[in-house]
Amino acid sequence: MILGEIIKDLRESKNYTQKELAKLLNITPACLSKYETGRSLPTPETLSQIADIFNVTVDYLLGRTSLKIDYETLKKPYAKSFNAFDLLNDMIELDSTNRKLLVDILERIKYYNDSMKITTKKK
Repeated sequence: MILGEIIKDLRESKNYTQKELAKLLNITPACLSKYETGRSLPTPETLSQIADIFNVTVDYLLGRTSLKIDYETLKKPYAKSFNAFDLLNDMIELDSTNRKLLVDILERIKYYNDSMKITTKKK
């Protein structure tokens, strides 16, 4: 995926119009449109702003990684004293059978979570 497509996908995922995102970036909607269509590239400063607005890394915007979350988010505690780094390290240290079991459990939890979002929206 190219930079422009990634910016557009992120913008749409947050339900921002081009005008709204352009205002946050202090650029014109036409300029943002050029970024999204690949006719122009953002400055490093604007790229950094986009990353901050969507809480992703610049590497994610550039397509260098599929990991959206930034380093600070990975360091944030999630449960008791665990952060994402701790959880990833624990997962990596599991044997293949237990790693597969953990992935299966996470997929079921994600499915349940997603189905609850749909149910909540219908009400």
